[in-house]
Amino acid sequence: MNKRRVVLAILVVLLFSMIVLFAIVANKETTVVSPQYVPVVKIRVISGNEFDITLKDGKRIHGLLGVAVPTGQGNEVSKAVQDLINHSENPRVELLEKDKDNWKVELYLKVKGKDVRLSEWLRQNRMTWE
Repeated sequence: MNKRRVVLAILVVLLFSMIVLFAIVANKETTVVSPQYVPVVKIRVISGNEFDITLKDGKRIHGLLGVAVPTGQGNEVSKAVQDLINHSENPRVELLEKDKDNWKVELYLKVKGKDVRLSEWLRQNRMTWE
């Protein structure tokens, strides 16, 4: 009789653990999507790798590049990125992954007739953390 209670208690604990684990995983709200290139109407730089993006369909998203950049004290990186965006044409955003209210993105700009991938431009200009 004692063995049955122990086995039953173990089963109850395992079942409870599985329920808690599924609840945690379900609450994460991360969505991985096939890359989508979406035309952009407006890009406001929040920091060198963080943006308030207005899409052509009128939706606004909070976009984060997949690179880390220095912040603070006048933030030259943010200024350089805003200047590049201001002197570009045909901005597009690639929506990579949604995590709650944020999108991991890549931004593509046309600058002086050439396609520019923003995260690569930041690396080439040594504006990212190594």
